Amino acid sequence: NLMMMEKHGSIFNDSFTHIASGSEVWGIKNQVDVYKIHWTGYQMWQKVTGNLVTLDVSESGHAWGVDKEGRVYKKVNNTDGNWERILENYLVAKHISVGESGVWI
Repeated sequence: NLMMMEKHGSIFNDSFTHIASGSEVWGIKNQVDVYKIHWTGYQMWQKVTGNLVTLDVSESGHAWGVDKEGRVYKKVNNTDGNWERILENYLVAKHISVGESGVWI
């Protein structure tokens, strides 16, 4: 939201190619490196495992992403867990959207 961007504007000036927000804020830097904001009294970007080109995160904290080959992943444990590949042999995607009505690819 605009208030968040104004309050924490400097966090968006770090060459991120994609930003997603839900219950948490996630970003992609250098076109594949995944980060999320870790709140410890102030915001700090924390590198997360994974190499994605786009992602989205729901209000309930579920993160989903797409890699450069179009493979779809869901974050198993948002703190330090791995990404789980979804529908391994059936799905190739360019974009993903996550919300109350589900995951849209």
